[in-house]
Amino acid sequence: MATGQQITSTAKAGRVVLRETIATGSLAADLWPSVSDTDRLNRAIGTKAVDFIANDRAASAARFVGRTRVAGLLLEYEEFPFEWTQDERLSVVRRMRRGPIDEYRYTLELRPRGNGTPGTDILVTLDLAPRSILWMPLIQLLGRAFLSGIVAYLKTADRAVAEKRALRPDPPTQVDTLRIRTGVAALERDGVSPEIARALGDLLQNGADVEVTRIRPFERADEWGEDRMRVLGAMLEGVKHGLLELRWSIICPSCLVPSTTVQALEEITPPGHCQFCDISFGLDLDQAVEATFVPHASIRTLDPRPFCIGGPGRTPHVVAQHVCEAGEAVRFTAPKAAGRYRIFARGGATSTLEVHENHGEGARGIALGERALEPSHLSVRAGAELTVSNNTSEPRHLKLERLAFASAAATAYTISNVPEFRRFFSKELLKPKTPMKVSRVTLLFSDLTGSTALYSTVGDAAAFRFVDDHFDVVQGALEPNGGVLVKTMGDAVMASFLEPSAGVRACHAALLAFDTFRKTTEHADLVGLKLGLYTGPCYVITANDKLDYFGQTVNLAARLQALADSGELVMEAAEYEALPASEQGLFRVVERFDKVVKGIAAPIHVLRLLPV
Repeated sequence: MATGQQITSTAKAGRVVLRETIATGSLAADLWPSVSDTDRLNRAIGTKAVDFIANDRAASAARFVGRTRVAGLLLEYEEFPFEWTQDERLSVVRRMRRGPIDEYRYTLELRPRGNGTPGTDILVTLDLAPRSILWMPLIQLLGRAFLSGIVAYLKTADRAVAEKRALRPDPPTQVDTLRIRTGVAALERDGVSPEIARALGDLLQNGADVEVTRIRPFERADEWGEDRMRVLGAMLEGVKHGLLELRWSIICPSCLVPSTTVQALEEITPPGHCQFCDISFGLDLDQAVEATFVPHASIRTLDPRPFCIGGPGRTPHVVAQHVCEAGEAVRFTAPKAAGRYRIFARGGATSTLEVHENHGEGARGIALGERALEPSHLSVRAGAELTVSNNTSEPRHLKLERLAFASAAATAYTISNVPEFRRFFSKELLKPKTPMKVSRVTLLFSDLTGSTALYSTVGDAAAFRFVDDHFDVVQGALEPNGGVLVKTMGDAVMASFLEPSAGVRACHAALLAFDTFRKTTEHADLVGLKLGLYTGPCYVITANDKLDYFGQTVNLAARLQALADSGELVMEAAEYEALPASEQGLFRVVERFDKVVKGIAAPIHVLRLLPV
């Protein structure tokens, strides 16, 4: 349980400095997610939302200018990057352009007690510089109120850790509970599991504002212990029933937070740009575009503006961050955990860092030039001291990032392969003539053998009915195995999957189902089903008012299908051999061969497979 000492206040050189130490019973690592979530903290202590715009002063380390109100007074300030070392400390400086103070400094330090005594002491310091001595009494009063709010939040966080529960210090905004109950009941009627439907209803009704201003389906699935794709599908159903609204966020590849959020895919225009990291980047649908949700405006009204944009809680993969003035140097300590990291400098320069437990350099200097960090790769010992010198003409912030960081992003490519999305959001299209890259997609092409003979034998009407029925057979194998229909072409089907194993399962199911279909359908002995599967990079486009694919991967999948005979699947040998044993066991290899296909110089090693 946290206890607090009396607030100490000093005034020196015209500044107001307020300090308090909170004694907690929790470990620093357990407290860090709460103390680093500065957006949640600001909401909890009653500050106002902030309007942020890009800072037009290029020579400043501050990337944004914020505007808000405190006690009715307008504040406009340059927001400098937060500085922190994970589990140890964080600080921020704000220099005012308008308002009663010139400068605001906030520092929070976590100090493990040691000597066998459990718990952590948290030292909070506010350092405020009034614009005039006449403002001193008001600044003292506001500073104390602000610090008291921080202390209350930290004590609540300590209790939440002790009780092993979620931190929800701020009450939710007014909600329409009846509409939520009605929507949850509709989800259950449509087949959403009661556990997921009710968890979503609880989040919408009782979740803190900060928890629902940007709902990430995979993050919630992990928290609820549910399958990610089932939760994503449930939230798409929630949009249909008026519980949620869908949003699209452009994600920076460095800080991994949204640089822009829009309401429709067609509003996305490459390239992306992150003001904070000062980089531009391509908009790959499987990396840079994330689907998120917000409560429908009819059930809960939220202020979409942030309360803080720079705290370490927004970027949990960043171990440490420091601001380095031009001509100066900052120090990082290599993490204790072995693994792959990198130093990132504002503007895009990077240096990869391999951290080892028992070997590697114990100290190393790194130089930041106008275009690069040198050296570009380092191998160091855990705890090594890294000194980064800024040899540029501008201040830069630098980050120490984990590279092996599990993503909780439901990307636009992932969501476009969810059947509920294809059914309910057919109007969610990319901007015409704006192809978006996907780094890896598995595409299936099917075709009927003997269809010409079928038309000649049974006539157009009966043949058309047969082909249409066969579409139902193939499509019936897609959705249960994680696939979605892209389009039909004549008597052929094109489908997409997130991974090859899902495609192989669907192919196996389709071939077996078609074999059963042939045995029970008149004239089916005249035709057969053949399949081709290929995985590779691709582009997503809007064609005929639908999301479609184009590129070499599409061509190769179609050409592998052309190599198949009736009842067979043809796919690349390397992809098949990389499958889990359970998927490999669905087929037997009847032939291995190399084939030169149009557009590819080297032969492709492929397999001819039959289902077992």
